[in-house]
Amino acid sequence: NNVVYSITTTEEKINEKYEDIRFHKININNGSSEDRSANMPVFPFYDDEEWFYTQGAYNMTLAVKPDDENFVLLGLTNLFRSRDGFATKPDSTDKDVDADVFIGGYINPSDTYPNNHPDHHVLAFDPTDPNKMWNGNDGGIYLIIDIRQTLTGNQTLSWIDKNQGYNVTQFYTASIANVADDTRIMGGTQDNGTPYF
Repeated sequence: NNVVYSITTTEEKINEKYEDIRFHKININNGSSEDRSANMPVFPFYDDEEWFYTQGAYNMTLAVKPDDENFVLLGLTNLFRSRDGFATKPDSTDKDVDADVFIGGYINPSDTYPNNHPDHHVLAFDPTDPNKMWNGNDGGIYLIIDIRQTLTGNQTLSWIDKNQGYNVTQFYTASIANVADDTRIMGGTQDNGTPYF
């Protein structure tokens, strides 16, 4: 109850590639604050694209496990977790991400994490079980039964796609035929194709 985590961005670039994203752990009891920004998982994604990216603050969510103040999840375009509240920097090498830290989003620019989707907006622990977590993103709603699952190598979390009958349709544009009595309709959606009816 006395620990607060904060993630912020100025939307500025600290260099040509990386956003200025700050992460702090704050203790309300004594007013202390620890800047853990240097421990964020900032490493190359694919052809030196950025893994840790907010898209101008569009994707920013944070969650702390209800029964473990050091178990922290950060959702940006990709989804990350830390078992020590990012007190240490994730282990990674060029184009190789720690599987236990990277748990959702883009695998590369044309592929996504199994049963998950990029652009994370909501992380919520199930009120009946602190090991279950719900994730809302541009692809819809996903559930993990045990967020504590340890991963190594090429393993991935066993996300469950909960979009049964739920359509994620953030339309950017729509078009109808310019001919009388033509019932065709088409639209372009965020990350989810071009529906045609």
